[in-house]
Amino acid sequence: MDEEIRDVTFTVTKIKWDAPSSEVRKLPKTIKIKVPARQLEYYEDTEEFISNKISDQAGYTHKGFETKPEIENIMEEKIDLSLNRSLPELESSYWEFLEATEGEDSSEWSKSVQEDISALEGYLMKMDLL
Repeated sequence: MDEEIRDVTFTVTKIKWDAPSSEVRKLPKTIKIKVPARQLEYYEDTEEFISNKISDQAGYTHKGFETKPEIENIMEEKIDLSLNRSLPELESSYWEFLEATEGEDSSEWSKSVQEDISALEGYLMKMDLL
């Protein structure tokens, strides 16, 4: 799905500082980092962005960290709503999208998602599948 991704704020914990022990005590145990939407498409980009921000804010490098939410949980698989596929694929995507978005307020979806699902729904109705 060509879904509009929003910025996400991660709470970074369990930072393994690469610094002298006398300095580690002075360094933060938790850091909040806002990751812009453009950095959230790929896991590696998100992890690298957070890693660089940790070092920039603290002035020391590190050897690892954990985040809440976990980066993997932000990397949701997108549902293809494009019309350039076989009819069974289109129908499958439609029902998959409805199941994945059940209970959501459709007015909060990006304009492109609203247009795509509307076009897909209209096409499936025209084909007498809905």
